[in-house]
Amino acid sequence: KNVDEALKRFPHTLQLAEEVRQIKERSVSQLGDLVEQACEAIRANKGKAFLARTPAEALEIIDGIVGSGKLIVKGKSLTSEEIDLREHLEERGNEVYETDLGEYIVQLLGIKPMHLLAPAVHVPKEEVARLLSRITGKQIPPDIQAEVATVRRILRDKFFRAHIGMGGANVVAADTGTLFQIENEGNIRLSSAAPPVYIALVGIEKVVPTIEEAFKVA
Repeated sequence: KNVDEALKRFPHTLQLAEEVRQIKERSVSQLGDLVEQACEAIRANKGKAFLARTPAEALEIIDGIVGSGKLIVKGKSLTSEEIDLREHLEERGNEVYETDLGEYIVQLLGIKPMHLLAPAVHVPKEEVARLLSRITGKQIPPDIQAEVATVRRILRDKFFRAHIGMGGANVVAADTGTLFQIENEGNIRLSSAAPPVYIALVGIEKVVPTIEEAFKVA
């Protein structure tokens, strides 16, 4: 019922979905050229672009940029989850903080995310309160607003002391080298803007030909 009502309110949605499917199909058919074009565009924008063909290559490239002994703030990135990036960086003496609220909670608990959009949906607020109380040394009540405020205070300090920010991208426009990053917590903006260095780890399947098409896919 909710889907039917939404489609009545936004009848263009199905047409847009078909356009996005066609854009992705065209992109896959010319992926090698698009990735090369995107890398050239990023470099023309004074950024640095690297193509990793394996997880090991990706980790090696990132190691060369990060080194050790760094404080890193990290936005949600499925690609980084797939290659165990945070664990890898921690093993090399770096301090890494997930900055998505749910990802931060499961990181502190030492467990895997339960859901793509709500990674800590299975963790009761009482357990979160106990966790945050232990970390802060203060009694945090099992109240969601109080817990969110506590995490915000903890992470705000990390954002502005971090040496490096990390994250992913929803889509990349090959013609301009533009990375589209969609968020709802403000953590991506801070991760990418506050630290002096920002690293985006993006799967090649995210690249589309033009910025106009990227707006539709995003």
